[in-house]
Amino acid sequence: MWCDKKTVNVVIGTPIYRQGAYVLDKFLYNQKQIQQSYPLSELILATSEYDFIKELESLVSFWKLKVLLCSIENSRFINT
Repeated sequence: MWCDKKTVNVVIGTPIYRQGAYVLDKFLYNQKQIQQSYPLSELILATSEYDFIKELESLVSFWKLKVLLCSIENSRFINT
């Protein structure tokens, strides 16, 4: 087994955008349950909407989650 049973590290990451955030409250509630079950878990949220970060910060604060908020730029993936 890759980790011992006393310490479980869980990282959940997802890109997020305002238009798809209608389910965000349910998602963050679920993440709160995960972090209560696995205290060493952390959530990573990434968005390209810089003005959305402040809103995300207040939601994260409300749910008292351990979250890393990332701002990203739109990128093209090049198939090589």
